[in-house]
Amino acid sequence: MTNTIQLKERFRYFIKVPELAMFYNEITDYKTAEDVGIVRPKKDPVLLKLEPTPDQEEYIRVLMEFAKTGNFKLIGIDNPTKQQENAKMLYATDLARKMSLDMRLIDPMYGDHPNNKVSRCAEKIWQWYQ
Repeated sequence: MTNTIQLKERFRYFIKVPELAMFYNEITDYKTAEDVGIVRPKKDPVLLKLEPTPDQEEYIRVLMEFAKTGNFKLIGIDNPTKQQENAKMLYATDLARKMSLDMRLIDPMYGDHPNNKVSRCAEKIWQWYQ
């Protein structure tokens, strides 16, 4: 199902990690791109520091209040389930990730702002294309 959170069991610790790594190397055969002769372009990362938009600044305050209080009504959920209540920080980090890209990922009613990450990325790509 989509958009549901399910509790999963996972390893908490490993015992004898060196032996586990040696065993893994015995049963696997892996090649890197350089090993098989694939030429990849070199990365030239460009880092931009963007100030948050006014909508993002307001939503940051909402998320901080939600993280402190756990009040789901702040993020638009009236009757949270027990699983949702157990995963409140997961909700907060997911909303923060979406908000940092474009507020329209939170709610389509927000308009396009020329200084959000998606708009700036599109602008840079257009400049490089030209």
